[in-house]
Amino acid sequence: MGNSIRLDGNNPEEAFSMSNGGTDAFLNVLLISGSPLAKTISQKRLLVWLAEKDQIVTRGNSGFDIIDMPWDPDTFGEDKAFLITVINAALERKNWELLDYSPDSKIIDSYLEQFKSLVTAVTPQIINKAALHDWLSDKDNDDPVNCGFPKCRKHGVLLSFFGCQVCNG
Repeated sequence: MGNSIRLDGNNPEEAFSMSNGGTDAFLNVLLISGSPLAKTISQKRLLVWLAEKDQIVTRGNSGFDIIDMPWDPDTFGEDKAFLITVINAALERKNWELLDYSPDSKIIDSYLEQFKSLVTAVTPQIINKAALHDWLSDKDNDDPVNCGFPKCRKHGVLLSFFGCQVCNG
């Protein structure tokens, strides 16, 4: 079983699929490259949301629609630019040396480029404006988004309620 990332569920041609192991590596490189770059709360939320797609719990069920990410309509433009910067940092192998393995860069680059294309295509008009509120309403007081956005001591990535995506992977 694998995972698909789509712009939205209504347009299957605007999607790409990854194996479970590919999804782990994809998330690992995004988080290890992007966590040091996240400065604002909305940027950190986007990365924690991605970290929650951790395969340790959701193997084969980690696909998502870009429009359903927790976009903050007030900071959408900044956050979209940030996410593209994160993707570019991953394409440049930023912090990959912290991984305990060497991802297949040809495969991961393909995933990152396809993800970048979908993120580039998202607009404020098509985002699910309720996604941020809905996601946050499911969080308890012990969730990392409510505890100052802690990071893994070993990898420096933002933690989700599953822990460190890289350690888990």
